[in-house]
Amino acid sequence: MSEQDFFSCAIPFAEQCSGIRAEVGRLTKARIETVYGTRSIGGGKADVYTIDDFLSPAQCTALKALIDGACTPSTLFNAEEFQGYRTSDSCNLSPYEPVVRHIELALSGLLGIDPKHGETLQGQRYREGQQFKSHADFFYIDQPYWEEVKGHGGQRTWTAMIYLDAPEAGGETAFPHLRVKVQPKPGQLLAWNNMTVDGSPNNWTIHEGCPVRKGIKHIVTKWYREQPWS
Repeated sequence: MSEQDFFSCAIPFAEQCSGIRAEVGRLTKARIETVYGTRSIGGGKADVYTIDDFLSPAQCTALKALIDGACTPSTLFNAEEFQGYRTSDSCNLSPYEPVVRHIELALSGLLGIDPKHGETLQGQRYREGQQFKSHADFFYIDQPYWEEVKGHGGQRTWTAMIYLDAPEAGGETAFPHLRVKVQPKPGQLLAWNNMTVDGSPNNWTIHEGCPVRKGIKHIVTKWYREQPWS
C-alpha cells in the first residue's frame, strides 16, 4: 500500500465533518493560546503547540520508572498490514498512581476537556533504532477498526505528548507535511488538534517518531475523544 493510499479515506468529506469536534477544537485552541509560554508551530495549517517545563524533573523520573517497569512491544490497530511501522515499547499507566493522576488533571485543566473523554495515559519508550513511522492519531472511518472504536468515544480530537528525557541523538517528533521537527526536551509538552476547523481529520497533523540514533527516549501520550471514552 502506498503512502497516498494509507492517508486517504473513501468516505465523502461531508460525512467526516463534526460540529462537536469543531467546537472542541475552537474552545481548546482559545484556551491553550492564553497560557504563558505557549508556542504555536503549526504555521496556520494545524493547531500545534509546545510548552516548556510542563512537568518537573522529579515527575519525569517517576514516570520513566513506571514505564520501564511495565513496557511491552507497542501495537497498532492494523498491525498485520504495517509490520515494523512502530517498533517502540509502550504501556498503559495506572490512573491510581499519584504522579499519573496529577498529570491527567493538569492536562485536562490546560485543554479544558472533560477527563472522561481522555484515553488512559500511555507511556512509551524508544531505544536506539526504534521509531514510529509517519501516521495519524485520528481514526480513518473507512477502516475496519472504526466500527469498534466509534462505540468507545468516537473520533480522537486532541493529542497531548510530554517528553520525559532527551536522547543524545535523534528521536524528534516530525510533522513532515508541515516541515516541522520538535527536538525532545525533558518536561516539554507537545499538543495538537487532530481535526480541522470544521471537525474533519486534518492530514497536516500526520507525524512520526523519528529513530533514536543514540540513547533512549521516554514519553507519555494522552488522546482525547469526541465523546466519553470507555
